[in-house]
Amino acid sequence: VCMVLSWTAFFAAFAMTSIATATIVYHVQPFFVVLLGMVLLGERVTLDQIVWMIAAFVGVVLASGLVVPAK
Repeated sequence: VCMVLSWTAFFAAFAMTSIATATIVYHVQPFFVVLLGMVLLGERVTLDQIVWMIAAFVGVVLASGLVVPAK
């Protein structure tokens, strides 16, 4: 049920904003899950995991076309 609601909200966002912005907002959710796991459940996040999460976020931003790298 949550997955269906998530995808419904994702596609509904296309009518309200650009596809790039909706994609970035949608893909930021896993970062909040990690942060909540750290704060509420005391999960430990290694430096490697943080580096890979940053790389993943940069990739989403670049793939969205919202930010164009300098030439």
